[in-house]
Amino acid sequence: MSAKRQKGNAYRLRFTDEERADPELAPHIRKADKAADRLEKAQAQIPKKKVLKKERVFDEAKAKPKTRLYFEEIDKPRPPSKLTHAVLSAPALEAHRQISKVEGENVGVQAAHKSEQAAETGVRAVRSIHHNHKLKPYRTAATLEKKADRANINALYQKTVRDNPHLSSNPLSRWQQKQAIKRQYAVAKKARQTAGTTKKTAERAAKTAKKTAEATQKTAAFVVRNWKPILIILGIGVVIMLIMTAIGSCSVMLQGGMNMIVGTSYTAEDEDILAAEAYYVGLESGLRQKISKIETTHPGYDEYRYNLAEIGHDPFELMSYLTALYEDFTIAKARPALDALLDRQYTLTVT
Repeated sequence: MSAKRQKGNAYRLRFTDEERADPELAPHIRKADKAADRLEKAQAQIPKKKVLKKERVFDEAKAKPKTRLYFEEIDKPRPPSKLTHAVLSAPALEAHRQISKVEGENVGVQAAHKSEQAAETGVRAVRSIHHNHKLKPYRTAATLEKKADRANINALYQKTVRDNPHLSSNPLSRWQQKQAIKRQYAVAKKARQTAGTTKKTAERAAKTAKKTAEATQKTAAFVVRNWKPILIILGIGVVIMLIMTAIGSCSVMLQGGMNMIVGTSYTAEDEDILAAEAYYVGLESGLRQKISKIETTHPGYDEYRYNLAEIGHDPFELMSYLTALYEDFTIAKARPALDALLDRQYTLTVT
């Protein structure tokens, strides 16, 4: 099998009679041939032009080199996009905008301007249709070229699989093999190589995929031969992970225990702790006395109704609060905080 460079940008694959007779390859070969035929017809519809070329040849009669001129038929360049036309027509659009600003002052100018715009719209429509008509053969050829490339790559892949059955043993090998064929085909197409390109592409792809398959098979064979040591290593790894997890849990528990010990220990002196407790009890007693004298301090009512909550506190919580606030507190430091705490804890409202 070989490949021949055709006019345009596609390659037509050439297969041997044996390959064409193979029932596995025949459908893919026919598909590649049909795609190449359609592409050649589409490329023939692209406008052509003749350019003058020159080449150096050896004149045997005069025994010296000479330059030969000849004409070569090539495809005309693809017409520019509509964006180019839009850029070129920008000055005309600006002129229309300027005229529109002042056309209201003169009815004749306005009518002439509208007529001119209508005529230009018709001209642009005709140009657009003509432009699309000129682009059609290029677009058709580009679409068919992609289809021909896919058909060629698929034919190469099927031939490689037939010649190397072991390469299709797993999905990874098949995928790598196809990617290698695509890369080699793209390189060959870009370099515009001639006969033998496709065969070399298939051979290189087969070598790459073969190496990958061999590496995969070696890895699998190693695992099969040494499954016991591998299993032991995995078991040791699991045990190590469990031990590390347990150590981490113990450290968290130890840290929590230390926090509990620190949190339940008061760093202040016993005298200050007792004095702070007595001071807050005194504040609460003063509040009770104030409530008991409401009828005396607020006379003149026929009836007094009380809606009172319980007055009291937990001394341990109180000491923990002062320890968190001051750490090693003294009664002098604690008094302002206790006064503020009483105001936040109790609110006396008389209505």
